[in-house]
Amino acid sequence: MQKIIGVIGAGTMGNSIGALFASRGFRTFVYDNNAEALERGKNNALKSLSRLKMEDTSSNLIFTSSMKDLSGCSFIVEAVPEVLEIKREVYRDLENIVPVSAIFASNTSTIPISDLSDSLSKKERLIGTHFFNPPIIMPLVEVVRGRNTSDDTLQTTTRLMSDIGKKYVVISKEVPGFIVNRINARAFYETFSLIDEGYSPEEIDFATRNVLGFPMGMCELIDFVGLDVIYYGTRELMDRGFNTEMNRSLEGMFKEKRWGVKTGYGFYKYDAPGRYRKINLNEADIKRKVDPLRIIAGAINEAAWLADNGVSSQNEIDEAMKLAMNWPYGPFAYLDRFGRAAVIAELQDLYDRYGKSWYRPSELLSRA
Repeated sequence: MQKIIGVIGAGTMGNSIGALFASRGFRTFVYDNNAEALERGKNNALKSLSRLKMEDTSSNLIFTSSMKDLSGCSFIVEAVPEVLEIKREVYRDLENIVPVSAIFASNTSTIPISDLSDSLSKKERLIGTHFFNPPIIMPLVEVVRGRNTSDDTLQTTTRLMSDIGKKYVVISKEVPGFIVNRINARAFYETFSLIDEGYSPEEIDFATRNVLGFPMGMCELIDFVGLDVIYYGTRELMDRGFNTEMNRSLEGMFKEKRWGVKTGYGFYKYDAPGRYRKINLNEADIKRKVDPLRIIAGAINEAAWLADNGVSSQNEIDEAMKLAMNWPYGPFAYLDRFGRAAVIAELQDLYDRYGKSWYRPSELLSRA
């Protein structure tokens, strides 16, 4: 008998997760207690299925304002705002409705799964499934095992992710930001540091695109994602104990609402708010060369820390960055390309100049 899927929250992530499961043939209930959000989510989900020429699967998708309609679901994805108590309340309500065998999966990108499971009487049923936006298209899911997550819950979840066509990486130890957001945070920090030092967005992006081979420059990417998203994400990581700080330029641009494409002006100017354009980079306009290793040395160091501390394997970390961020190579592949000695030398130079503890080469890098 095929699983019936439930999704809590019809927002940007929830409606797309619902559409994803429906498109793969699963009968899927999407619940939201806000009528306006529910209707908007339904419309967006149907548009997604239409764009992907999957309209025939829309009959699998049911939007409801009654949580009791999820009573027959065996796998429920929670995609409500990143507020611990809101999520805990959802789980407490669900436990009174669904079978004891049902699995709860949180789409959280920041909150430890073990903290969420504290509200459950059956703690082993909770796991993290961090989808990337938009879930119906992006190929990766970070599967996060909490302190109480059972082997059965993990195995059922990974099997289901494969059934819906997703690649997954298993995160065996809970850390703020999991894999992708932690590594991104280091690269974003270095980008803003270079801006603070007077480098231009074009100079940074030329090195990122033309030397590292990224599909978008770092500044171009931040404009596309939204500088406000980077700001709030950084703040959330810091609140959760991630060792970093706010750059001067990030603080300033946030206050000025230079948030990128969405406001029409970030690192670059756009024709109108919400109207993206590919940034043309002319080598003749590049006054100073940015060392591409400077941009990603901290990201490589963070990846090494993650592997050394048993969060995930080197291969899975590389795979995560390629699938989630479209990097041409993972951080460990870049380590091989640049050479361990060069990466350590770059990190040591940054540490000597700025004294930030996160520049200290990780033990994995330092071991011969």
